[in-house]
Amino acid sequence: STYLETAGIFVSAFSLAGQRLSGRALLARMERQTGSTLEREPLHVLWLRHAQHRLSRMLVGEPWAAWRHAEEALAAAERVGNQRWIARMQSEAALAEIELGSPQGEARLLAALEKLRELGEPLGYHFTAVKAARWLATREERGAAAEELASAALQRIQGSGLITGLALWTLSLVQSRRGDAA
Repeated sequence: STYLETAGIFVSAFSLAGQRLSGRALLARMERQTGSTLEREPLHVLWLRHAQHRLSRMLVGEPWAAWRHAEEALAAAERVGNQRWIARMQSEAALAEIELGSPQGEARLLAALEKLRELGEPLGYHFTAVKAARWLATREERGAAAEELASAALQRIQGSGLITGLALWTLSLVQSRRGDAA
């Protein structure tokens, strides 16, 4: 299980870095390792489906597969009872749902964000917050909410280039939409 957890983190990192071949190779190893255990080991399902979700969403551009994998990872997290992973996978499934055009995606995303806040999970909360803010920034009427989430993440999280970059990108989108000078 530790191997799968670590491999899942690496697939996620490869996805963020745009390393499709490395991500796919490691995912194939995870799939071989979990082949006979998925029926009885929900943690194996969680890590495998999470890795599949990240690769599908970030590198392959398959929102339907990303949503399906996120939903399966969510179901596994619920079987395990890990509230942190339940909230994280709810947010990932919601983002994939938004990309598919679902009108329920935003409400699901904001509910997952609230759950992460309640759990006292600052890094998970702010990472989800900047992804939510990025989505909200695409909608003119939600610019203030996007700005609030992105600004809060910038103020509270130090040392995460990813969160900082997403927050600054979101703020630039909101400011551009308002016509503020760069």
